Amino acid sequence: MIFFYGFLLTMGILAVIALSIPVKVRLESGLVFLIQWIFLSFRIVIEQKSIRTELLLFNKRIEKRKKAEGQPITRKEKPEKKKPRKKIPFSFIRQTLQDAAVKKVIYQSLQLVLRCFSAVRVRLLKWNFGLKDYYWQGIATGIVSGLPYTKRLQVRGNFEEINDFLLVLQISIWRVLSAIVIFLCFFPYYRVVRIYFRFRAATVLDKQ
Repeated sequence: MIFFYGFLLTMGILAVIALSIPVKVRLESGLVFLIQWIFLSFRIVIEQKSIRTELLLFNKRIEKRKKAEGQPITRKEKPEKKKPRKKIPFSFIRQTLQDAAVKKVIYQSLQLVLRCFSAVRVRLLKWNFGLKDYYWQGIATGIVSGLPYTKRLQVRGNFEEINDFLLVLQISIWRVLSAIVIFLCFFPYYRVVRIYFRFRAATVLDKQ
């Protein structure tokens, strides 16, 4: 029994340590996305005609298993029956928008989005841009020259038409999870279910 409790305590401590490690997101020039967390990495490369994805563990690519190709099975396609669309009465929409539960859901959704945004930190923004038009390049370079040049913010212009971009974001898992938990705890489930049943009743009455 002591071993079982010790195992649970160890797993809990490891879970806390794992969740305290933030997720890093890199966006590089050439539309390359890289998401890193602990030893896992997920890369998305957007090319002209395709999107390539890679899953890395300890910087080693995990190969996808190829499924054995079998003989294609021909199935007869049945004609789809078009279901009649339910008309939502305007009076129901007006009453729903004035309901306190809907206002609360909208408010909590905005709070959820703001809390998730607060979990994101910009760790590095490095941008070296060059335009083809030297006139606008000079104006843009003059505007950018007023920005501070620090370890996290490195923006400058060039007249060689070189474009390099690197954005590194850090996402706190604890902040995102706490925002979701707060949203779920204060969500008006009962009122939303009542609105759903009112919607069903309104559409049925409208059909009749």
